[in-house]
Amino acid sequence: MQDTDPRRRLGFRLRLRLARLFVSFERIYPAYWPALGVAIGFLVFAWLDIFSGLPSLIHALLLVLFLVAFLVALWHGSSRWTAATVDDGLGRLERDSQLRHQALRALGDQLPEDEAADPTTAALWRAHRRRLVASLEQVRLAAPRSPMPSRDPFAFRVLALLLLVVALVSAHGDYLSRLTAALRPWQTSVVPHLDPAVSLWVTPPDYTRRPPLLAEQTAGLDALEMPTGSQILLQVHHLPTDLAEGLRITLGDKPLKVEQLGDGSVELRQALDAPGRLAIRLADGQQIRAWDMRVIGDQPPKIAFDGKPVATARGVMHLQYDASDDYGLATIQLDMSPPDDAQAVEHFPLAKLSAQPMQAKNAAYLDLTAHPRAGLPMRLTLEATDGKGQAGRSETIDLVLPERSFRHPLARAVIAERKRLVADPGSQEEVAAKLSDLGASELAQTLGPGVPLSLHVTGRRVAEAGTLEERQAVIGLLWELALFIEDGGLSSAEREMRALQEKLQQALDQNADDKELNELAEQLQQTMDRYLDELQKKATEQAQNMTPEQRQQLEQMRQQGEAQAVDRQDLQKMLDQARQMMRGGAKDQAKEMLSQLQEMLENLQAQNGQPQPPSDQEKSLSDLQKMIKMQQQLMDRSFDMQRRQQQEEEQLDEDEEDQDSQQMEGQQSAQPDRQAQAGRDGQRNEQQQTGRSAAEQEALRRALGELMRRMGEQGTEIPRALGQAEMQMRDARDNLKGGMPGDAAESQSQALDLMEQGGQAMMQQLQQQAGNQPGKGKPNAGASMMPGQQGRDPLGRAQYNNGGNDPQGAAVPEDNGAGRAREVLEQLYRRSGERSRPSEELEYYNRLLDRF
Repeated sequence: MQDTDPRRRLGFRLRLRLARLFVSFERIYPAYWPALGVAIGFLVFAWLDIFSGLPSLIHALLLVLFLVAFLVALWHGSSRWTAATVDDGLGRLERDSQLRHQALRALGDQLPEDEAADPTTAALWRAHRRRLVASLEQVRLAAPRSPMPSRDPFAFRVLALLLLVVALVSAHGDYLSRLTAALRPWQTSVVPHLDPAVSLWVTPPDYTRRPPLLAEQTAGLDALEMPTGSQILLQVHHLPTDLAEGLRITLGDKPLKVEQLGDGSVELRQALDAPGRLAIRLADGQQIRAWDMRVIGDQPPKIAFDGKPVATARGVMHLQYDASDDYGLATIQLDMSPPDDAQAVEHFPLAKLSAQPMQAKNAAYLDLTAHPRAGLPMRLTLEATDGKGQAGRSETIDLVLPERSFRHPLARAVIAERKRLVADPGSQEEVAAKLSDLGASELAQTLGPGVPLSLHVTGRRVAEAGTLEERQAVIGLLWELALFIEDGGLSSAEREMRALQEKLQQALDQNADDKELNELAEQLQQTMDRYLDELQKKATEQAQNMTPEQRQQLEQMRQQGEAQAVDRQDLQKMLDQARQMMRGGAKDQAKEMLSQLQEMLENLQAQNGQPQPPSDQEKSLSDLQKMIKMQQQLMDRSFDMQRRQQQEEEQLDEDEEDQDSQQMEGQQSAQPDRQAQAGRDGQRNEQQQTGRSAAEQEALRRALGELMRRMGEQGTEIPRALGQAEMQMRDARDNLKGGMPGDAAESQSQALDLMEQGGQAMMQQLQQQAGNQPGKGKPNAGASMMPGQQGRDPLGRAQYNNGGNDPQGAAVPEDNGAGRAREVLEQLYRRSGERSRPSEELEYYNRLLDRF
């Protein structure tokens, strides 16, 4: 049997070719290195512009020497270099693989025919061939190795490359012209004339918060746009002495004043408020450089009411605004005046924005129940200012200020006298007498000795009030007295809590330090606990006054899970998250969290009377949310069935391949039969699961149809998305019946999205209906210490969905964002403390820390 040369294998041939290439490279590098060194030397002389300072004769001699040296080195290298042969490549592989006795080259040997006839010799030859073939498994090829370290022990080649890099830097883009000049020794060398160098920097005003334009940026531009009031710094250098004095810089037709910086250099500093062409001309009229300067005017801010202001459950005015400015907002305030006296304007600051955002869409709460004109019409206007001091005003709306409703008869009587004193200042004697009578009444005596005494003292002060300041102080005292009669300690806790909320918001706007923020947050937590205690106490008193029918209805709502009370743990969690965000530097998220907490606390109310069950529309929305949850579960189940089907198909293919291989080898086994039986059982179980899922999908589709029918009977507009969702459910049912859970999952996903869109449409309908009712704020936004609130808990979550998807809930910032912000802040502190860093970098870190 003829032995085939294993060196003909493709893998070995590729290694052999690569080995020959490596050997050729190792030979050509040292052979032609002298020629390459001569070429590098010429380039260094040319790019360092050494030839330009030499006489033409010496220049020409140097060129001849470089040329002769290059040709001699090239001839010498050609005579020394030879291409690698096959034996050279085999020898390289033997050395890298550490094979002895020329194992690879011996593979080409042949046994003589006369010796091949001897069986013993032939057997020994075949054993020898097998040993050589086995050595092919050890064949390795190492990377090329340069012999230059041994031939150039002082590393002159590195010096040559270093000089080439220095020459490249020196030429600085003038490579071709210097190389051309080096090849032309007969041309007279002339020292190049330096053209005037022009540099322009533009610094916008600080309030625009725009970055400055550097000279490198303006160099390639012919037109610049900048805000009005921008400062420009223009410098011109390398001017000829005879032309420097006559240099003219104009903006349009207006000449600008320049300052001399030295010989051949001038400077211009100018604030630009009008557009024009900025041109630089020499004394002879030649224009050096010009830009079209386009000035962008600073527009005043825009602000508008985002909906009509409404009153919360506590009578606090809740207004929303939407403001914007082209560079940034600074302050926002509310101006209020009586309809018949436009000059008597009162200003109420709403926000002081130290970050100067370009857009501000926020809400504010103003407790105007203590205002002397509470319950009377007023004219409201929003005003926003930018960093430049420009003001923008919204449209003026007429609104009756929210007025608190007092339930206690004595408190109502005190407020009536207060209104009387405000409307008619000349009725002081009658008001004072009435307050004294109220203090002597039996109703006042039942509230303890403090109330009658306060009424008598207040009456005396009303009678003695002779100035406007004294009268205003008495009006405030009457309000405090009415609040104490009505709520006891609840009103003082509420005012203190609201004041701390506003103070904390202002501290965040002004980038206060962490110590001040922590102190304010701790005070807010203590005041909130006291307020909730007072509110719970008030709610308990009202619950004791409920009728038996009201208590029975309340108990039924508790059993059905439709009534929830304020959870202090949720309130504490929101406040803790806000504090964590403040410590982590996420102050915008902390402001959003505090705004949500404030909105929730403002809508807390101690209700009395009969609790109100959810409306038909709220029940429909709750039913839809339950269906959304069920559809989500069905979709997850379809995905699981699809994944199991794919796994079973892959396993079946593998089993079939194993069975075919066993049959080819003649092996018999009962395992394929058992696997086939297991596959049939799994397929039967899968069919049963898809059948059950199809039945559940059909039931859910019918339930959705029943919900739409009920909404139609109630006169509620049916969202179009619900009808489309019903069609997708039908497709999902058919796919499940056909054993295609993957297609069913796709239809179920579309049905889920459509149902959520329908839920959002239903929620918007509820909001519009609640907004059309006078005295109502956001629908279901209120929360109560007593059960029976309108559809939502204090955190804004729907009460009646029993865990379903709520299309509108409280957007609480995630902890991941706060954690990342905290990590960034820690990195800034760490890097700012490393004094080995450059001063510019440390200043940058300090500016970031000062801001955040």
